Amino acid sequence: MKAFFKDMDAASIVRALEAAMVGRRLGEITRITLENGRIRATLSKLGTSTLTFTAQARPDGTEVHLVEEKLALTHRPLRNEVKDKFVRLVEKAGGVVTGPL
Repeated sequence: MKAFFKDMDAASIVRALEAAMVGRRLGEITRITLENGRIRATLSKLGTSTLTFTAQARPDGTEVHLVEEKLALTHRPLRNEVKDKFVRLVEKAGGVVTGPL
């Protein structure tokens, strides 16, 4: 998955994603962090799954690329559903998905 966030840096993206999750069930089970220039989404319910993204600054914003996913056995059957929800979250946070899941 690739996404682009106009006029935002990696820290701003994390804050926007966190704000987009407030009041949603996804927000209760997901933690988003910025570590060593990578954005990591950790989902914890009946196992722990992580999606790790690189963040590349561009003059007009930041592009993020999914570089690693570790899915708990219990989450694997829901892989597409989880990614679809994450796409909607990215869009709510002001990002535009630019590449395939």
